[in-house]
Amino acid sequence: MALFGTTVLGLLSQASWSQDLRPFTARYEARYYGVNGGIIELTLRKGSTPNEYVYESRAKPTFLAAFMISEAAREISTMVVDANGVRPIKFTADDGKKSTAQDSIYQFDWTQKKVTGHTGDLALDQALPERMQDHLSVQIAMMWALQRNADLGEYTLVDGGKIKQYRYTKEGAATMAFKNRTLDTIIVRSERADRTGGRINRYWHAAELGHIPLRAERSNKDKVDLTIALIDLQFTD
Repeated sequence: MALFGTTVLGLLSQASWSQDLRPFTARYEARYYGVNGGIIELTLRKGSTPNEYVYESRAKPTFLAAFMISEAAREISTMVVDANGVRPIKFTADDGKKSTAQDSIYQFDWTQKKVTGHTGDLALDQALPERMQDHLSVQIAMMWALQRNADLGEYTLVDGGKIKQYRYTKEGAATMAFKNRTLDTIIVRSERADRTGGRINRYWHAAELGHIPLRAERSNKDKVDLTIALIDLQFTD
């Protein structure tokens, strides 16, 4: 669920951004080494206050995949999206199991410039970097940047109780088929900025769909082990 796995500064009006960001539900088929792992559902909806959005990820695994991930697993990121970009406010992750060893909760205080929380027993309490995201909110930050043809650059992510640096770059363009249509996409590559030779993620963002990814894949040493492909998309505004 963390495949999609920075505040991007801009001078655009709040009204313009609101028109760009459309609530949606996207369903992806996940495959691990080519084997069907089930469905990942991503839902973006408006929050309870102005400029607030909630992005939720849930899994509907196949029988075999259910041994690795529970259907009760949830990840939720609450964020503010305005003329200044995307800023996460709260992130929670529940793996759906009785043990809380892998569960996470993080609070992002942009006034006090602090991020606090924990994954299991691993606590975090530190200064909040300017370009900080969780691994769900960064997906929305990518869409925001691509809609404005802005530079992507490096993002600081909190993941599993640790702070990690990721570099995002535009790698090229490609066409992909979706629902009997051929769509132009921008390929975005992400990788750890503080190490070499690790895993690489790639995302095919479709401009006609508000830069929602049509496909994502994870590779290690040039071998793809995980892919997700968009099978259904509904805008809910």
